[in-house]
Amino acid sequence: MPPTSSTAPGSALRLASFVERPDPSGRNDWLFVTPKDSKGWILDAICREIGSRLTGSWDVVYNPKILPEAGTYFFSHYWNYLDHLKRNPHIRNGRTLVWYTHPREIPYTLEEQLEGYRQAGQILFTCSEYRDLWMERGLPEERGVVTLGGADQAMFKGHARSGDGVVGLSSSFYERKNPDALLEIVRALPHRRFTLIGRKWDEYVRFSELIDLQNFTYVEAAYQDYPRHYATFDVFLSLAMLEGGPIPVLEAMMENVVPVASRTGFCPDLIRHGENGYLFDVGSPAAQIAPLIEAAFALHGDIRETVMPYSWDQFAAQIHKLGQPIPIAVAGATAVVASVPGLGNRLEESARQPFAEDVDVLCRLEAMRTFHRGNALDCERHFQALISTLSTAPVAPARVTTLVLEAGAKDDVLAAPAAGQIASLAPGHIYLVINAPDAVAVSRLQRWAAEAGVDGLMTIVEGDAGDACCSANRVSVRNGVLLDDVELASIANWLEHVGQPGAASSLTISRHETPHPLVVCSSSDEPAQQIDDARTEEFLIHGRIAVHAPRGSGVMVTDPERSTIFTRIAPIPGREAATHLPTRLVVKDPISVEAITSSQPGRFAHLAKAEIAPGDISPAALNVFANRGGAGNPVVRAFADAVGVKVSYACEARSRRTGVDVVWGVLRGSHEVIQDARRTGRSFFYIDHAYFGRGHYLNYRISRDSYEAGRVRRCPDDRRKLLGVELQPWRSGGLSIIVCPPTRFFMEAHDCPNWLEDTVATLLRASDRPIEIRGKPEAGEPSEPLENVFRRAHAVVTHSSNVAVEAAVAGVPVFVAPTSAAAHVGETDLSRIEIPRRPDRSEWLSHLTYSQFSFQEIRDGTAWRILRENETRELVI
Repeated sequence: MPPTSSTAPGSALRLASFVERPDPSGRNDWLFVTPKDSKGWILDAICREIGSRLTGSWDVVYNPKILPEAGTYFFSHYWNYLDHLKRNPHIRNGRTLVWYTHPREIPYTLEEQLEGYRQAGQILFTCSEYRDLWMERGLPEERGVVTLGGADQAMFKGHARSGDGVVGLSSSFYERKNPDALLEIVRALPHRRFTLIGRKWDEYVRFSELIDLQNFTYVEAAYQDYPRHYATFDVFLSLAMLEGGPIPVLEAMMENVVPVASRTGFCPDLIRHGENGYLFDVGSPAAQIAPLIEAAFALHGDIRETVMPYSWDQFAAQIHKLGQPIPIAVAGATAVVASVPGLGNRLEESARQPFAEDVDVLCRLEAMRTFHRGNALDCERHFQALISTLSTAPVAPARVTTLVLEAGAKDDVLAAPAAGQIASLAPGHIYLVINAPDAVAVSRLQRWAAEAGVDGLMTIVEGDAGDACCSANRVSVRNGVLLDDVELASIANWLEHVGQPGAASSLTISRHETPHPLVVCSSSDEPAQQIDDARTEEFLIHGRIAVHAPRGSGVMVTDPERSTIFTRIAPIPGREAATHLPTRLVVKDPISVEAITSSQPGRFAHLAKAEIAPGDISPAALNVFANRGGAGNPVVRAFADAVGVKVSYACEARSRRTGVDVVWGVLRGSHEVIQDARRTGRSFFYIDHAYFGRGHYLNYRISRDSYEAGRVRRCPDDRRKLLGVELQPWRSGGLSIIVCPPTRFFMEAHDCPNWLEDTVATLLRASDRPIEIRGKPEAGEPSEPLENVFRRAHAVVTHSSNVAVEAAVAGVPVFVAPTSAAAHVGETDLSRIEIPRRPDRSEWLSHLTYSQFSFQEIRDGTAWRILRENETRELVI
């Protein structure tokens, strides 16, 4: 949308007369920073809506390398803000407001984004969904505010719905707008008229099918004509898979149109289902959406009245207030801090609450979500108990006990509630040592401790904490451990007798893949002695329970050759006990096992026999790993919550562990986790971007023992139909060979550093066709649509990139590595580039759709159920 014209289709705001008012000195009260390619479009327009209502000086700049000084900075895209935080550190001297529309992949890790957002005055979220997301990631609550946007009440004046009007849509074309769903809905409701106002929809690969439908109209209208079209709408449809707004929904509601929208962006904030519109889950099929459209035609009431508070005047006023200087009380007077060098946000933060009381809210929130699943009070209580005990305990050198915490970040310290419990039990004085993995972690933790005012109560060291211990009595605590009464009693007994002849001098508390989470290790590295034999769990063999009933008996699990797989020591006399099927018994191929009990040496009794299948995986066997700063952490945590297990960090994974590992991607320790699983012959689950409907919080693929979907199994086609993925006929006649090389990180992880050079050399020997190298587009960079590339392709050559799946579905032959998800329908021998394979793809496609899941399916456990069911499906030969 050009600033002085309204001829651009698909725009959401008017810009006429919204001209900047810069200060002649060059230092403006407000400076709006927006991406270069947004000039004249919605982000630019939002800046001008805010600026036009200011009384002071303001200017709009299009992301220059150097930013001039200003009192308040408004960044219309968080990517630009993070760039300038490094490039122009002086922006910290003013107020910084950052507009956050929706998540997208940018060249910053989540950890880097979080650190940057902490330094902003406010992050302005377009909806509650994304504010809640960043609160879960650790953004301090006072840093985030929801601003829902606005609509022009004078432009969209409202109209009386006819009851037989149009189903309207307003959107530019993007894949995330869910165009296939639109096509299916228009087909499903032939008696309804649909009008789409937008631009670039001719880029949609199935646009010809859509435009040929008699009940569908496509309009490229000037923005000033939008109200005329909206006045014909009775229902407004929004199908987007991911949104920050969308503003057109708000404009339609202001025009008294009933919205039917996906649960994304601010739609759940505005729409009360069944009262002023209807909501459906992201990715819902046409069969679920069509009835809601029909219900919307029958809905009575004034929709406009429900959104009257959301005007651009109100929106701008809210942001103006957030951008005002903060009054600070100084020696009985009031000083206004605007952009004093060296102060800015730091002084403002100190003014919000006494610095000494700020014991890092961020880390407590992150810790409680990771380890306490929402119980912030517990996390806070345990940490404060530790600090209180360390602060008040009398110093008694003869009874000094060293409490060692293993921590790589401050949230690890806060997530060790056992430390506070032990400190409250220990007689004498507790000396706290935080054992950090490297110098960077030491520096980070020292800075946090100083800021929190607790640095005098602890020592932070790199590597082994042994040299820092000031007593022989040492208690080591792993992250996240919360002790129960039995364990506390055992520890109290140990503390009471520590230092006496024969007593162990070191206590390690951990829940890392041991049936007995509490063990005592002597300082002389003698074998561990179980001190809490009563803590045993259920022993399951394919649904059967083996219970230790005879006094003094033990249980042993064997394979058909009677080689012992797992031996269980006897329970405490007089108490029935049982334990989980050992994680090392998770199998890749079916085996027969039996449980044997022995009351006397050489005499055995059979308790249970069973066939163990690859899908028989207890949640207790899973080691779920997140990444420090990884973009996949939300889906990893959703997976872990669904199956009921704790999450730890891949970079801290122990070697020689048992069980089944679950990781996201190959970076930040995940690749090493997979290598360890493969080296020891264990299974793992790999999570990454989906094959279809890709995007964070949309869909993800999960595969066992492979980076891709693995061996093709015979699956139903219901999930393929649900996703709306249709196979196109095999193509022929293309001229070029399209080579899509993997990323540098991928090549390093898959041990093929010269993949591109070797591939091109082989192709040059096998063919004289032109070769096009198509690298993975960088985030935010324009790229040629794949459909255009496919039109001229003889074949697509790649390692394991998802472009092979997209090409095979589009009917383009593919040449890939054997590990690729498309290997089953492609060719792995590059010397055959002139004679590509074109096999049947139906079973392959159904298999892929049974290997990927929506975020909701992962969160509610559906994905875990299907993954286990898949192990029982017949392999396609």
